[in-house]
Order: sequence, then C-alpha cells, then structure tokens
Amino acid sequence: MKLEELEKELSARQGSARAAHLAARCREGSFSCRELIDLTFHSDSVLAFHAAWVLEHVFLEGTSAERDWQYFFARYGEQRNRSCQRHFTKIAIYFFNKVRAVGGIDLECVIERTIEWLADENTPVAVKANCIDILFALRGKEEWLSEELTFQLEFIVRNGTSAALQSRTKKFLTKLRKEQML
Repeated sequence: MKLEELEKELSARQGSARAAHLAARCREGSFSCRELIDLTFHSDSVLAFHAAWVLEHVFLEGTSAERDWQYFFARYGEQRNRSCQRHFTKIAIYFFNKVRAVGGIDLECVIERTIEWLADENTPVAVKANCIDILFALRGKEEWLSEELTFQLEFIVRNGTSAALQSRTKKFLTKLRKEQML
C-alpha cells in the first residue's frame, strides 16, 4: 500500500474493527510499522490519532519486530498530540510489563518524557494514569525513580484531579510506600 493510500484510509472514519483490520494489514506487510509511527506525527490531528490507534493494535498483538519497538521509543518523546500520547502510553505500558527483551531503547528519554507528561497540568487524565503505570513498571531501572514517582503522586493527591486518577494514585502510593519500608 502506498503512503498516500494509507493516509486516505486513516483519514476515513474509524471504528475498532477498522483499526484492527488496518493493523492486520500492517502485520501482513501492506505497510510498515515505521510508516505508521511516522504518521502519528502528521499535521492532520485526526489522521495522526487514527494512525496511533492502529499502531496500538499492531503492538498489542505482540508480533512486532525489535526494530519497530526501537523506532517507536526513539520517537516516543517527540509526541505532542494529546490523543496520540494516550495510545503511545498504552503501548509503553504493554512493552514494559510484557515484552522487556528489546535492547537499544533510551530509557532515560522515555522516563524523562513520561514524567513531563505526568507533571503537565494540561495532560489528559487517561494519559496521566498511563504515565503512572509506566513509571511504576520502570521504578527498578533508575535508583531515583521511586522517589520521584512518590513525589509526583503525592503532588497529585494534594492538588486533586479526577476521582479515578486520585484512586489510582493512592493505590500506587501505597505500593511504593510498602516497598520503601522494606
């Protein structure tokens, strides 16, 4: 499939079945995962969102090549589209909880950007919730991360947000405090 055709497909109205169909076509080789990742940065925010949605389907199937994961994480910190950030963080949660066997990923960059998204007051609640999951999964990779995550979560509890985020935050704070007491 040519890039123009893929853009046209992604510009059309999407549903879950259509996203799954396009993901299957990516896995079959009709277009590359790299092309899909690049399209999540498209100037048309709807097209970018649809590309991110399809990308999530591709990665969560668990059949992505190491080079696709590496390219995804190389571009992770560049994502500015809030709707795409939601899909990017869901993909990262999957990766750090299920895959973990891919080298060549700059964890420092991933951690830094994830903390920035968590701390940004304009970040949507769903993205913040995903950021908490990512940072919790990575807490053993950097000595300072558990302490920073605790600080960020305490800030969220003090300054209030949605009830759902408050609940999730308190759950992870409890886990972190238990670990710190050991």
